[in-house]
Amino acid sequence: MSINETGDHLASALSQKAYDHLINKEYEKALSLYDECLEIFKSCEDCRRLAMTYNNMGLIHVQTGNFGLAMKCFEHAFSHYRALKDIDGQANQLQNMGSVCRDIKDHDKAVEMYLKALTFFEETKDEFQIANQYSNIAYIHAMTHEFQDAITWYTLSLNLYESLNDLERAGQIRKNINTLGTAIKAAKDNEPS
Repeated sequence: MSINETGDHLASALSQKAYDHLINKEYEKALSLYDECLEIFKSCEDCRRLAMTYNNMGLIHVQTGNFGLAMKCFEHAFSHYRALKDIDGQANQLQNMGSVCRDIKDHDKAVEMYLKALTFFEETKDEFQIANQYSNIAYIHAMTHEFQDAITWYTLSLNLYESLNDLERAGQIRKNINTLGTAIKAAKDNEPS
């Protein structure tokens, strides 16, 4: 067995163990193992597994509130997926970056990231992810009290979820639209005559 094969087997075992720790919310243990994996994957020049490892590390950093580190991990993952010309991988990282921006209340940057992700998902014709991006963008507009814009984006999302027969998500989007409609009506009712 060559050194590369040995490293590959070791990295695979470490990566699986790290993922198990991630699932069990043992984040420090997972990060430690993922750091070891990164070194092996870098030495093997394994872009795909580097991207996947950075993604998982980013998810851990989001869970622990380390948004700056999460963003760096997602950016590294994005660059590796770009090198691989993996459209879905790039789109998912943009979506992850948008969610980090949302969580730190950088709303403009969040919308920018979600719109970029949307472009990639439209390229792959992934209707479920397209609907998710519409919903993500709507949520940002709702949070910034741009209720009519939020309704517009939620309606796009609703139409796709219904066409995909995703009744649970469609129902939640309908509730969001109704809540926003109520907020718009209340604002109009409170305007001076």
